[in-house]
Amino acid sequence: MEIKSLAKFPAENPFPVLRLKQDGNILHANEASQALLRDWGCKVGGYAPKFWCDLATEALASQSRRTIDIGCGQQVYSFVVAPISDAGYVNLYGADITERKRAEEALMESERKLKTLFEILPVGASILDAERKIVYVNPALERILDISSEGLFRGDYKSRTYLSPDGTLMPAEGFASVRAIVEHRAVHNVETGVVKEDGKVVWTSVSAVPVAFPDWKVVVVTSDITERKRAEEALRESEERFRRLSEASFEGILIHVEGKIIDANRAFAAMFGYDVSELIGKNALDFATPELREIAERHIRTESEEPYEGVARRKEGSTFDVEVRGKNIPYEGRMVRVTALLDITERKRAEEELKRAKSRLQRLSHRLLEVQENDRRAIARELHDEIGQILTAAKLDLQVIRRGKIPQDLAARLDENIASLDNCLSRVRNLSLDLRPSMLDDLGLVAALRWQLNRQAERAGFQVHLVAEDAPERLHPELETVCYRIVQEALTNIAKHAHAHNVWVELTSSDREVLLSVRDDGVGFHAESALADAPHGVSFGILGMQERASLLGGKLEIVSAMEKGTTVTARFPLR
Repeated sequence: MEIKSLAKFPAENPFPVLRLKQDGNILHANEASQALLRDWGCKVGGYAPKFWCDLATEALASQSRRTIDIGCGQQVYSFVVAPISDAGYVNLYGADITERKRAEEALMESERKLKTLFEILPVGASILDAERKIVYVNPALERILDISSEGLFRGDYKSRTYLSPDGTLMPAEGFASVRAIVEHRAVHNVETGVVKEDGKVVWTSVSAVPVAFPDWKVVVVTSDITERKRAEEALRESEERFRRLSEASFEGILIHVEGKIIDANRAFAAMFGYDVSELIGKNALDFATPELREIAERHIRTESEEPYEGVARRKEGSTFDVEVRGKNIPYEGRMVRVTALLDITERKRAEEELKRAKSRLQRLSHRLLEVQENDRRAIARELHDEIGQILTAAKLDLQVIRRGKIPQDLAARLDENIASLDNCLSRVRNLSLDLRPSMLDDLGLVAALRWQLNRQAERAGFQVHLVAEDAPERLHPELETVCYRIVQEALTNIAKHAHAHNVWVELTSSDREVLLSVRDDGVGFHAESALADAPHGVSFGILGMQERASLLGGKLEIVSAMEKGTTVTARFPLR
C-alpha cells in the first residue's frame, strides 16, 4: 500500500515534494527536494527538523491544510502542508516563490522611497484624478493652504478664491492643473493667489504635469512664494526707503528713536492690525505685554542684538507669540533702532504639539513594554507549565517502555528519543527563563540578578560580583523589571563585545532614589558616538536601555574608554 501511495509522487515535479510522518520521519522526497534535505542536514528515512514535526502534528490534529513560506539557501519556497489523516502522515508541496518575493520586496521598497520623498519635500505636492479630485497630498501642501489632508480630500479648497498675479479673479481655465489636462502638456510656474478663510492671501507658484495612469491624471507641485511676493512689492514701493532694512529680512519691521516710531513696513502694520500711517508717532513698547516690555526695555538700554521671545498685543486686544530682534543703525543722518518681529504662533503651537506627541509616544512606549513583559510572562509560563509537562510526560512514558522487555534495536531508538526529549526539555526551560525568569516575580530583583549573573558567567567565562546588601527586599514591579532588563542587556553586550574578565553589578537605594550600575574590565568602546547613534536606531540595545529608564523618570549614563572597561549607571526616583 505504501509503495503504491509513494508512486503517486511526481518525480518529474521541478519543485520539492515530500512526505513526513507525524514524528518527522521522512518517508519520501523527490529529486527537487534534495537541496532542502541538505539544508536540513538529513535524508529520506531520517527525521526532519522539529519545526516541520510541529507543522505535521498541527496539520494532522486540525485535519486542515496550511501554507507556509520558508527559505532554503538563496531560494524561498511556499509549502502547502496537506494532512493524510488516515495514513498518519502529511504531504509537503513546495513552489519556488523567490522571484515573486524579490519583486514584492522591490515594489515595497520603491513605494516606501517614493512616499518618503513626497513626505519630506519642502514644496506642496498633490495628485489629482480625472475629475480633478485630490487623491494624494503631502504635509507641505497642508501647511501652505492651511487645510488639513481630510479637508483637501473633501474638496474644501474649491471654496477658496483664487487670484491672478495682477490681483483679479483667476478663472478655472487658468489653473495649472486644468491647463495641463486640457493642453496635454506640462505647465510650469503659474502664479496663483489663494485667499484663506481669514482673508489673508497666500501666493503660490504652481506647476502641473499630466500623467497616463488609470487613477492619476495630473501631478501638481505648489511652492509658497508669499514672502517673495511681499519682498517684491515692498521693493517696488520704496526700495531706497528700506535699503538698510533689507538685510534683516524679517516679517514685521519698524524704526524708532527712543521708543517713538518713525517708520514701519506693511507687514508689521498687518501683523498688529493697523495702517502704516496709524503707527507713526506711537511708542514701540505699546504693542508689548508687560513681560515683553520689560525685556525689550533692557535690550534697548544695553543695545543688545540678541533675539528674544515674548507676547505682543494687537490693536483689537488679542495676543500672539513673537520673536524679536533689534539693531542700532544710522538712518537719515541719525542713529535709530530697527526692530524686527516674527510671528511664531505656529511654531509655538507646533512645539506644544511636539511636546504632546512626545508625551503620547512615551505613554505608548510604556504600554508596549508593559504588553511585551506580559506576553513574555505568559509565554514563559506556557512553556514551563504546559509544554514542559507534556514533554516530561512523554519522556516518562518512553522510560517506562524502555524498562520493559523490548528488542535491542528498538531499545536503542528509545534511548535516542529519550535523549532528544531531554535536550528539548532543556531548550524549553532555557527559553522560558530567557523570556522571563519566574523568580523575578516570586523572589524579587536581587535573586533574579544573582541567577542571571551566574548564568551569564557560566556561558561567557567571566567572574561576577554582585553588591546588593543595601538594596530593599522588593521594589515596585515595574522598577524591578526595568532594572533586570537593563542588567540583562548590559551583560549580553559584555559577553558579545567586551572580552571582560570581571563584571560588577551594584544595586543600592536611598530615601530618594535607586542606583543600579554594571561595570566591566573589558576592552571598552566609544560611548559618545554610540549614544549619539542610539536615537537613530543604530544601537538598539542602548536605545532600549535609555527608553526603559526614561519611562520611569530615570536617567541612564554610559562611561567607557578604550581598554579601560565600561560602566552603565541608571538612577531611578523612588515612588
